[in-house]
Amino acid sequence: MPDAFDIYHKPTFDNISKEKRQKILTVAVQEFATQGFENANINTIAKKAEVSVGSLYKYFDTKTDLFLTCVGHEISFLGQLLQSVTEQDDDIMLKFEKLIRAALTFSRENAIINKLYNEFTTESNIMLGAQLVEQMEALTAKDEFVIENILRFVKAALKPQKYPERKDLL
Repeated sequence: MPDAFDIYHKPTFDNISKEKRQKILTVAVQEFATQGFENANINTIAKKAEVSVGSLYKYFDTKTDLFLTCVGHEISFLGQLLQSVTEQDDDIMLKFEKLIRAALTFSRENAIINKLYNEFTTESNIMLGAQLVEQMEALTAKDEFVIENILRFVKAALKPQKYPERKDLL
């Protein structure tokens, strides 16, 4: 799945270890989600991620770029999870159930991501939210795989199928 959000960090961010990148993103997500974008502090992120403030600015031009990279990383992670479910060769109802369960599990296990989502969709961040929506639309518009899967999902749903009664879901 293409990652339209990669443009928000400098190439130097790709040159550090995967573990260091993950630590920076994890700490930054936590800071943005708990403090909000406006109150998030680059110094706090640097200290908790065990990097210098100067290093963060070697990886990101602005706090906004760090925030957008965090959001993009989490969206890509969720997209990969959902893509793995859509690629399975299951009947449409089972696939639909797995998609819902995967999304719910992700949401439950990643509560901090929900807070981050709430942060970028609040009225206080209209411009940032608009920028994210534009990037997400660009990502899905370019991603033929997503479109193909949606079409396949809809076509399969339109085919008459007989499903056994699931008493465990009642």
